[in-house]
Amino acid sequence: ILKPRAFGNMTVVRSSCIPRWMSNEAKNYFFVFDALPSETNTDANESDFSKNRTHDFLVPTLFFFDSKKEYDMFAMKVQGISVRDILFQRMFAQYVRGTFPLNRYAMDTNVLNCTNRLMTLLKRDDVKLPISEINECGLVNQSTVLICNTAEIHRFACNDRQTRDKWVAKVNKLCDKRSNRLKKINNGFLGVPTAHDNPNHEKFLSSMDLGKFRPSIIGVL
Repeated sequence: ILKPRAFGNMTVVRSSCIPRWMSNEAKNYFFVFDALPSETNTDANESDFSKNRTHDFLVPTLFFFDSKKEYDMFAMKVQGISVRDILFQRMFAQYVRGTFPLNRYAMDTNVLNCTNRLMTLLKRDDVKLPISEINECGLVNQSTVLICNTAEIHRFACNDRQTRDKWVAKVNKLCDKRSNRLKKINNGFLGVPTAHDNPNHEKFLSSMDLGKFRPSIIGVL
């Protein structure tokens, strides 16, 4: 069931989720941070069979809407419905403009920090973000939030540095907590089978406690 850990407004400066001409309007979008099935996406044409996320494990995810009004409509329609349910996934694809599962993306305030987070996340020491993406991203400032994978950089802006720091701290606290717990699982410290095709391992990941956070309003709505 949808239970946001945090939400608030950010401006989309540069993102493949939004057409370039729209990102020039400095429009605020409504961002939500919660745990969702790992394959949750905005593909409205995906089949119901594929939309069934029964066996997906939950990952910290940042996603955004055109406005808080759109989010409120979405939240009303999925109230009480499991995030794994096909109906939830259909509504998600209908209302959400962009989504970033943070088992594949890193969030931070500059390219270097994002790269370091990606190397830790992917267990690689050779991660290099494309030079073309870095150049397109431009110089960061005190309001900048970056979300990156190995192929692209998405740039957002908060109203001020304090709001930006709250977003980054909130998101990365949960991501780091999940990462540390996965390390313990894979090292056998929690007594959970480590084979990814083992149903007990998958069941444990699916029911993982991703942290008991009070919902946080970040910035001015």
